[in-house]
Amino acid sequence: MFFNRKTNRKIPCISKHGKKVTVGGWNKEGNLITGSEDRLITVSNHQGDTMHESFIAKSDLKNITWCPYKDPAKPKKVCASICGPKSILYLKPETQDHFMFNFSANYGKAVEMEWCGENKIVIGFNSGYVNMISTRANELGQEISACQVGTTPVECINVNQEVGKIAVASQGSIRFISLSDWKEVVADRIEITKSGGKVTKIDWTKDGSILTVTTSNGYFMGFLTTIP
Repeated sequence: MFFNRKTNRKIPCISKHGKKVTVGGWNKEGNLITGSEDRLITVSNHQGDTMHESFIAKSDLKNITWCPYKDPAKPKKVCASICGPKSILYLKPETQDHFMFNFSANYGKAVEMEWCGENKIVIGFNSGYVNMISTRANELGQEISACQVGTTPVECINVNQEVGKIAVASQGSIRFISLSDWKEVVADRIEITKSGGKVTKIDWTKDGSILTVTTSNGYFMGFLTTIP
């Protein structure tokens, strides 16, 4: 169901999936991509119309997102999603062209994923590893960097290219990986109080000055990470 705030109208969006919708995301053009328990991926516009033929993934989906882009004249109409425990699905919904990034078993299960600009994807694993892969046409699927921030599962990831860092929630703390040398900036580490519980979401302001954190026990925290 869509709700148009300008007209105060509800727009039904039905018959897209046979089972429960579990993932979804909007792009800048107002198109919504959704994935369900039956592994079906569909794209709808803001009027609820189906844009392209549905795609069936090979495994369960998680964190499906559109590729971000800077030039409105050249939109990148591709998306990515965790697909099963050890793969990332890279999909062009218009053409159904797709590619599967498969990871070594040593990294464990992929649990979090986020785009880093137009041509890179950052993945967090339950082994504590954080990896970056390329989506450029001439190096599609190639691993660029890897870093182990701990031995427990990565809980959340957030990339900020303005400050050149990746924030990673793991082991009751927020750790920061430098995009320049792919090493942890130990001095920037933030410890989260044990009473807060598991970190459920982290997000940076655009300029990277404030990092907000939410936890499973209802905590909402803000940390000054750089001086504006």
